[in-house]
Amino acid sequence: MEKMEFEVSSRKKKLLGAIWILGWFGLVVATELTWVYYKSYGDPSYHPGCEINATIDCKAVALSPYSRFLGLPNSIYGIAVYSLVLILIPFRLKSHFRIFKHLELYLALLALVSFVMSVYLAYISFFVLHTICIWCTTLYGIDLLFLVLAILALDKPGKIQEQISEDWKLLRTEPRVLGLVLVLAASGLTIFIILFYRSRNQIIVPPAEGPAVTINIKSDPVIGPSRAPVTIIEFSDFQCPYCRETATAIKNIQKKYPTDVRLVFKNFPLDGKCNPMLKGSPHPDGCFAAIASECAHKMGKFEPMYDRLMSATNYSPEAMMGMAGELGLDLNEFGFCLKSGPAQQEVFNDIADAMKLDIKGTPLLIINGRKYEGALSESQLELIIKRILEGKEPPGSE
Repeated sequence: MEKMEFEVSSRKKKLLGAIWILGWFGLVVATELTWVYYKSYGDPSYHPGCEINATIDCKAVALSPYSRFLGLPNSIYGIAVYSLVLILIPFRLKSHFRIFKHLELYLALLALVSFVMSVYLAYISFFVLHTICIWCTTLYGIDLLFLVLAILALDKPGKIQEQISEDWKLLRTEPRVLGLVLVLAASGLTIFIILFYRSRNQIIVPPAEGPAVTINIKSDPVIGPSRAPVTIIEFSDFQCPYCRETATAIKNIQKKYPTDVRLVFKNFPLDGKCNPMLKGSPHPDGCFAAIASECAHKMGKFEPMYDRLMSATNYSPEAMMGMAGELGLDLNEFGFCLKSGPAQQEVFNDIADAMKLDIKGTPLLIINGRKYEGALSESQLELIIKRILEGKEPPGSE
């Protein structure tokens, strides 16, 4: 491998040193996010310090379907990026091998990819999930600073193609350089495959099971076969991010077990306008959305309305009427129902049932008479259902 002298200017040393220090911050934050991700999925009772309220909540973001790519948490890729930064920069500063001559260019490209992903994830967090993750936002800032410093460290930003051509020629003419690159690429791919399959087959932590409870579900909306051996009663709020994750998990479970699982839905809006357990209104449209779901239930369209409400971002009266129109409901009847007493009374009845269960938050699940607090992953739900179907869990009662 050819060794030549490539002088690194004092300015560039300072910039690369700053990137190297920044890399430590990026690695620490990405590692913390990875911990929050796996802990949130493995332990429903886990509440990280960054879970502050309904708006600032890193756990809600970690539990969202946008928190992973190719089966791995997004933060794993952050760990990989900043680990590379920490490993490669010392070689650029101390080594004089030609392979490291244009390292700043590849750092800039790596920083650009990281920043583009940060912009996308920030958009998802702020405008789709409507939830702020403190650690995620910190990492977005680190990615932006990484990009700025990497661009400043470039010698000749206008000669990128020429520099890439020079490195490509080096790979073709120096077998040892090509071999090193292939070994590094193969090692990275091997690590990714191991992590990917380990993530897919990770040990499922059984959720904490509460006491057996009995609850009346005769007038509540049901999704699934009436004679299903497994009944999931869900106390939920349509604006709650954990509830949305749980709703997705339940829907996937029902697809896997179409004849074995039914969902019974009960409203528990985190909105003080109709919920006496709350002094404020963390989810200010919760009551109105709950009433809309009860109206759709009375008009025979609960399931499609449930799906829309769980994914909605706008709960205004106009938006509700729009959803009703999409479902082909009589708009006059639906509008009257939103303002009438019976639908509101159903919501009050659900809240009263929740109060008897000493509910502490949403979602709350009752699975065949057993109480489970907090969001459950699809894997945890499937574990419970398999135990019931195999006769390893008591049948419970409703």
